[in-house]
Amino acid sequence: MTSAGCVVDELTPELRERAALYASEDLSARAIILEEMQSTLKTLVPDVAADESRLLRFLRANEFRMKQTSDCVKAFYKYKANNPDLFTPLPLQEARDIVNSGLLGVLPGRDVQGGRVLYVRIGLWEPETTPMIDLFRLTISLQLKLIQDPETQIGGLRTVEDMEALSWKHVRALSIPLMRKLSKLYEEAFPARFDGFHNMNESGAIDRLYTLVKPFLSTRLKGRNHFHGNDYAELYEYIPLENLPELYGGSVTDTQIQDFTMSLLRDYKGDDFGDGGSVKISKEDKVARDTVTTESAYGTYKRVDPS
Repeated sequence: MTSAGCVVDELTPELRERAALYASEDLSARAIILEEMQSTLKTLVPDVAADESRLLRFLRANEFRMKQTSDCVKAFYKYKANNPDLFTPLPLQEARDIVNSGLLGVLPGRDVQGGRVLYVRIGLWEPETTPMIDLFRLTISLQLKLIQDPETQIGGLRTVEDMEALSWKHVRALSIPLMRKLSKLYEEAFPARFDGFHNMNESGAIDRLYTLVKPFLSTRLKGRNHFHGNDYAELYEYIPLENLPELYGGSVTDTQIQDFTMSLLRDYKGDDFGDGGSVKISKEDKVARDTVTTESAYGTYKRVDPS
């Protein structure tokens, strides 16, 4: 194992203050917590126990709560083993097509906590040409790339989702089993802290959409959902105006968002968490394979419904 004090020295004084504020990172207790977590996980997930940089991502995501962190580590590797398709990056050209459409990207500037902001314009989604799973594969790749950065681990992740032009075409194309599967990842297993989901320009379809999603959200995540309508000024409390797209009164162009997002994807060499080493997945932890019948824009078909 590496020295528990080596990584903290890489943080600037400002980042150390933010780490204490947003991630409950107590520098005086940090080395002890790391050692205890390494001892707890060394048999089940030795890859994490032996790598402080990975372990720190989980600790910061869970605000240094030891049991919550341990549960998150185990849940993450079990989830990865059961859902390898979601952790397979899209080919770069396919990702570029989605990013350049304006549908999905990452803002070049940070939010008020120093976190990163995913920007989604769901009304630009064309379900006939872009499967829903491809959007989630791209989203997960971007998020895993972003949390390689200690400043983002500390500041967290935020999402701005613009609902303009959202229609029944999009609602009908949603896969409920896939949404359940993704909610399980973000609720239980993802090594990042999500500090806000900001919905803009909600359309008439949003009530139905949120009704579909809401049962899968924890009380904590429901409390971090914000609906701003067209009151863009409310967003400035969370993201500095100069870091917002021109659409909301900021100065960031679509081209800047696309260029920054593609720079992240070109630099992304794949998930660096590994398989956890000798992590064990017992039968009761396997994703349930109950078959359900789902209605979609493409007709009626059978899908696997994950637990």
